[in-house]
Amino acid sequence: MTSFTLACTALSLRTDVCSDQELWQRWAHEENAPLPASDTPVGCPVPALLRRRMTPFGRVALSAMADIAPHADETLLFASNWGDVTRGFALHSALAAEGEVSPAAFSSSVHNGSIAIASIWQKNHTAYRALSAGPCTAAAGLVESFLTLKSTEGCGSVILVRAEDAVPELWHRPGLCDASGPTAWAMRLTLPELCPEALFTITVTPLAGGVDRNTPECSTPIDEMRWLAGGIPEITLHDGRRGWKCARGFE
Repeated sequence: MTSFTLACTALSLRTDVCSDQELWQRWAHEENAPLPASDTPVGCPVPALLRRRMTPFGRVALSAMADIAPHADETLLFASNWGDVTRGFALHSALAAEGEVSPAAFSSSVHNGSIAIASIWQKNHTAYRALSAGPCTAAAGLVESFLTLKSTEGCGSVILVRAEDAVPELWHRPGLCDASGPTAWAMRLTLPELCPEALFTITVTPLAGGVDRNTPECSTPIDEMRWLAGGIPEITLHDGRRGWKCARGFE
């Protein structure tokens, strides 16, 4: 695949302690600043009947998506390396201790669980996709967004939601690209020719010849958020073998 460019027309950055977009923008441009925290409680717009089935990971992910105000016919793309890892860890622990797991908890733990709830809540009958590609998960989401826009007749935009949570200590290892807690970003993406007045553009370029020793270390979801907010001009997403350089720009 050669390089391609997407246009971002809406962006939301969230954790379980901050939904204030101005604070995120300020944080992105302050080197070594601590992660922002809102003075007011961070709410979740998902209806209570659906929200009670969700963990903080899912609530943050769908809150970021809701900030974009998706249309009922927009394709939803959900990108997460680990998915709802806290729920998954709890299920594994229960299986090891008791030899069985709750069917309800299991059904909510699948990788597309959060985006499935989103489609129910938003009454969106368009096909959705859930992606996982290790440290390249965000890049995979951008690639899938571009392919969807180019190959789906009448598709003017897509919603890409990227979410991660902290991996439990027992499963953690050095260099793991997780988050410190429930973390998500969401974007409405389209093709540049369809929206000349986008917030910014994203140009994705495969690393020719793979990843070499001079390539920066694996980026975290927080690094991605700093990049999306304009704190750094580009980011390299790779798994040590393959990778993509993603540059933020303007038309």
